[in-house]
Amino acid sequence: SKLLQEYPSVEEVLAHAEELKGALQKKILVGKESALLSKILATIKTDVSLSDDIQTLKFKPTYCKLITFLKKLNIDTLVKKYESLAEKTIVENESVAMKIVEQIPASFFAQDLWLMLDENQKTFFDTEVYGLALASKEECMYISLQDYLKNEKYLSYWNDSKYRRSAYDYKRINHLLDKYHQHLKFSDDDMVMISLADSSITDLKKLKAEISWPEPPFVKKIYQKEKFVQSEHALYCSSFLANLINADDIYYPLISKYGLQKLYYEIEMPLVEILYHMEKEGVICDAKVLDDIAHTTKLKMMQIEKEIYQLSGHPFNLRSPLQLAQVLYDELHILSGKKRTTAANVLEKVRLLYPIVDKILEYRKYSKLYSTYAEGLQKYIACDGKIHTIYNQAATQTGRLSSSNPNLQNIAIRDEDSRLIRKAFLADEGCVFISSDYHQIELRILAHMAKVPNLIKAFKNNIDVHKQTAMDLFNVSLEEVTDMQRRQAKIVNFGIIYGMSCFGLAKELNLSTFEANEIIKRYYTIYPEIKDYMQKVIIFCKENGYVETLCHRRRFIPEINSKNGRIKEFGERAAMNAPIQGTAADLIKLAMLKIQARMAKESVKSKMILQVHDELIFNVPKGEIDLMSKIIQEEMSQAMTLNVPLTSQIAIGKTWYEAK
Repeated sequence: SKLLQEYPSVEEVLAHAEELKGALQKKILVGKESALLSKILATIKTDVSLSDDIQTLKFKPTYCKLITFLKKLNIDTLVKKYESLAEKTIVENESVAMKIVEQIPASFFAQDLWLMLDENQKTFFDTEVYGLALASKEECMYISLQDYLKNEKYLSYWNDSKYRRSAYDYKRINHLLDKYHQHLKFSDDDMVMISLADSSITDLKKLKAEISWPEPPFVKKIYQKEKFVQSEHALYCSSFLANLINADDIYYPLISKYGLQKLYYEIEMPLVEILYHMEKEGVICDAKVLDDIAHTTKLKMMQIEKEIYQLSGHPFNLRSPLQLAQVLYDELHILSGKKRTTAANVLEKVRLLYPIVDKILEYRKYSKLYSTYAEGLQKYIACDGKIHTIYNQAATQTGRLSSSNPNLQNIAIRDEDSRLIRKAFLADEGCVFISSDYHQIELRILAHMAKVPNLIKAFKNNIDVHKQTAMDLFNVSLEEVTDMQRRQAKIVNFGIIYGMSCFGLAKELNLSTFEANEIIKRYYTIYPEIKDYMQKVIIFCKENGYVETLCHRRRFIPEINSKNGRIKEFGERAAMNAPIQGTAADLIKLAMLKIQARMAKESVKSKMILQVHDELIFNVPKGEIDLMSKIIQEEMSQAMTLNVPLTSQIAIGKTWYEAK
């Protein structure tokens, strides 16, 4: 500062550096280049030549993205402030060029297109379809349903095409168009494709968060209005498709980059059609059987409720966590701690010590059976007397199918009371159910992937694999294996697949952690191939961020490199399990495809109607029982080539209960 008062500029200071003395002169000479650079960096440049008009450089805020961001932070005041601005700019900034038309030119179909139904997003039977929106990367055309149905050629223009035909969840689109006798063909389903490219994106909400998908703030208002305003509906569809095309641009190239073409085009896409027909066919559900179960269950709940009140000393609201905590923590002192939780995992720890806890857990079981199934399933019985569950193809990171509205994969089979629900599901008149379940499939896949000689030998020789493990673990002969030893071996076998720790194993086997740890050590000693395989999988995942199934399905596991110990351990367990569970998911899908192709070839009347993880259920005319049993077992056994045989267990019955 002193020098700049004496000399007019930095350059002048440097020019007179020789006149300075001592340490000051030395500092100036050493810092010469730094001083000049600092001046350049600190000087506002005003002589820039602009190729654009200043108006073209004007900032145009993407208010929808801003609102999405603000919602994440729960800043509701600013969300409300910018919603009106967003509505004004949505057309300009977030939509492809949109036209409302009464006719779509034939030439418009000669390009890659994305389709969206303008519908109020309720269940298939309650949904109202207002129109269709078709978009290319440059333009979107919205046509009312009535105008669309006037031209029969639109269906052939869409279906008979060499161009890409895409949508998000095209299975739902075809369900909604069913009553209009429209069935559209699609080359791509962005929902399925995106979930393959990034396994963490298991629903539309996660996709929107991942790519900052701007959601028009007036969307909810559109479908809540009594009066239909076509321009608003068209605007929303245009915005949705613009965002979907943007997502497609991001994720579609990854299918080739990650080598997922075969999995996508030869397994997942053909499976969409199979699932569509399964959902459309549905399964008969007898409401009277559910009523009987509901009545019996209600009586059991009332009896258990009385017993709980006797044990507690007074009645209280069993469904109130607050009142239940008061009884267990304050009055009976069964539980202690600041959290005062009454969660099932906490109660299970003391179940055997206190009769009241056992009764509470039993009450909860019957309560779920009553509300979720005996009563809950009835609202899903359609006018045709059937339940049409929805199969979600992109809802899990491992590739497994899930079921919803209602979830038929969650009916317990180990608990006899819960199994009774399956009595309500009936085969068609003159038909039976054939159920076929892969036998110990995940252990077979582990034996193949880890190349474990003893397990491969056991499977090939049709030896009980859990007895084989018990023989190896406890050094006994086949005849000497006890039921307890087999049970322990079974728990260890499946525990290893799911990356169970010694703490988890100790809890399952009711042993000390030291004893459980010794069993795991012994397991890895007798099956060193499994330990080597698991370690290699973890190392690969840490280096690459993902693991793969035999069909090259990827699951990304960023948690494995977390600095947080718990999160890292979760990542390691997921890495060990995902290739096995994911391959099992791929296998059942391949089996479904092969069985369906064989059924078409044999021209059978039988239909595949349900999938429950490793189990397939078919509605089979009595005259086709032998043929279908042969088709199912042959195709399931040949769905994938492994070093171990693939076996399935067939069961037949008039109800789902009998066929399991």
